[in-house]
Amino acid sequence: MGEYGELTEAAMRVFWLLVVLVLSGSAWAQGNLLLLGGGGAVPEATAWFVAHADSSVLVLDYEKAPGQSAIATLEDAGAAVTYLPITSEEAANLPSNAEAIRAASGLFLPGGDQAKYVTQWHGSLVAEAIREVYARGGVIGGTSAGAMILSAVVFDAKHGSFSSEEGLRDPLAPVLSLTDDFLGLVENALVDTHFTERGRLGRLLALLANYHAQTGRWVQGIGIDERTALAVDGNGVAKVTGEGAVTLVQPALEATSVIASGQPLALFSVSLARFTAGFRFHLATGAPSATDKSDPMQQ
Repeated sequence: MGEYGELTEAAMRVFWLLVVLVLSGSAWAQGNLLLLGGGGAVPEATAWFVAHADSSVLVLDYEKAPGQSAIATLEDAGAAVTYLPITSEEAANLPSNAEAIRAASGLFLPGGDQAKYVTQWHGSLVAEAIREVYARGGVIGGTSAGAMILSAVVFDAKHGSFSSEEGLRDPLAPVLSLTDDFLGLVENALVDTHFTERGRLGRLLALLANYHAQTGRWVQGIGIDERTALAVDGNGVAKVTGEGAVTLVQPALEATSVIASGQPLALFSVSLARFTAGFRFHLATGAPSATDKSDPMQQ
């Protein structure tokens, strides 16, 4: 069940509806998403993903060596898997690679190093093709770094990683490097993975405050635990499966921060909602959603 902090459930519904309308100016895209927190498979979620991909999945990676664990998990769920390595900026701009992606109905991105995904694929034909598959109703999945790069704002790790303690002590440090014009499939959000296991709540707060300081915009934070999945349908309705939880970090309209280089972060009017297996909610608002009997994952 959900556990809410400062804001009431009704207030959060109104707040995030306004955020979606004002900041995005658009309706939720029509594709389906699977965000995995890393650390192991979530069979129910993988089965949902494979079904939405019509049992045929194209695995994309920035390395030549295939992510065997991801491929094996997809094959165990009944998928016919094809592997397409895209290992350079040149490869990311090959029309043949973009066409192979456009022909797929299901794309999966393994974990690893989000910096390589972003630097090698940013602004490329491949990135454009991934967005096109999603926009026409395809399903896109990713685990760990492969899930993180699907959000509108990405911690790109171009200068390495950092801990919650480091981020809270200096939220404007160069290591808190962000990209907000990559794939952008999870609107108005920043996704982090391995969330509880690696103590990343403070890191996520620091990233949100850093982005607000740079742009004047607050976005939602989504933290996903290991062996936990968030499946999001074309209407923006999400369901949690797996062993852990999904944490939504939601700045209120009046949220403020005291942020300066080399100084500890102070952050006000931020609420947390934590969802465990079986909980269904509207991703943009955090509001509970009724069961959709037409989808086995949404029952």
